[in-house]
Amino acid sequence: MSRYHFVIIPGLVLIGLSLFGCGGPNKPAKNGGGKAEEHAHDHAHAESGPHGGHLVELAEPGQAIKEEYHVEWDHEENGAITVWILDGAAKKTVPISADSVFIDITAGDKTQGYELAAVDRTTGEKASAFKFELTSKELLGKLETVGKTVTAKIRVDVNGKAYEGKFEEHDEHGHAGHKH
Repeated sequence: MSRYHFVIIPGLVLIGLSLFGCGGPNKPAKNGGGKAEEHAHDHAHAESGPHGGHLVELAEPGQAIKEEYHVEWDHEENGAITVWILDGAAKKTVPISADSVFIDITAGDKTQGYELAAVDRTTGEKASAFKFELTSKELLGKLETVGKTVTAKIRVDVNGKAYEGKFEEHDEHGHAGHKH
C-alpha cells in the first residue's frame, strides 16, 4: 500500500461525513451551534415567531411533522402565557374554530393539563380565533423547566383535525425580543 492511501482514504471519509452528517448537501450548515440553531437549521421558518415568541411545530398525533402549522408562545413575568396559531412558514396567524388549546405538562409519572381560552374570538356562524391565553405562574414555571425535569406538549384542534407539538427547552437569556 502506498503512502498516499493514508491521505486519500481519510480525506474521502471526511468528505463523506461532511455531505451526510447533517442530512446531506441540500440542507444549510449551522452558523454557530447551540440548541436553537440545531433545531432550526433544516426548517424554512424563522427562529422566533412574528410576535417575538418561541415556536413549536405541530403534527397530527403519531405522525411526522409536515410543516402545516406552528404555534408561537410567549409569556410575561406575571404568568400570562399567550399562544398564537401560525401557518406552516410560522409567519401568519391562522384563525381556528376551537374555543381553547391545551398544554399538557408531565413531570415524573404525573401529567397535568392546562386550558388556554380563545382571545378576541370572532362571532357568528364560523366563529374563530388565533390567539389563546392563560395566566398561571405554575404553568410558566413548568414551561421554564422543560427539558430538565419536565416535558410539555400542546394540543390544538385545527378546524376538526387534531394536532400536537412538543415544547423544547426554554432559553430565557438567549431569546431576543422577550417581554421581561
